Amino acid sequence: MKAERDGNNLPSDLENPPVYPAELVEFRTGAFISNVLNIYRQRIEMFWTDTDVNLIEEDHKSLLRAYQQEPLLKACIDSGTLFNEAWDSMPNRFQSLRSFSGGLATAFPNTASVESDFSKIKWEKDPHRASMINLSLAGIMHSKQFQKL
Repeated sequence: MKAERDGNNLPSDLENPPVYPAELVEFRTGAFISNVLNIYRQRIEMFWTDTDVNLIEEDHKSLLRAYQQEPLLKACIDSGTLFNEAWDSMPNRFQSLRSFSGGLATAFPNTASVESDFSKIKWEKDPHRASMINLSLAGIMHSKQFQKL
């Protein structure tokens, strides 16, 4: 993950990437590929093989099919649960898509490398947070996406 910047080195206006199952089921697979995978393709290719990317695409197709055909899964996804709860409700399913989404949703790795990035993306550490790597910062990211759900 890195802070996105526009041509003037200001915070980008790009929205947070879709990482919750409830967000992902809103995309047909072609739209998912063009609006999510292709946007991050350069970075994806640094860590994922073509086979891995194909598995992500297949998982997305399977998720859409399951969402349409399995009322219990649909109800769980539509309930607006937290990231891990949403994915944990589908154990041993869609593992590649979950890993990919988790990578997009993960907070930065350490304090030294993120101070300016958090500033640029307008997320800040308040006096009650002792470390930029606390889970609370991941919570901020998830909270900012929660209202979309």
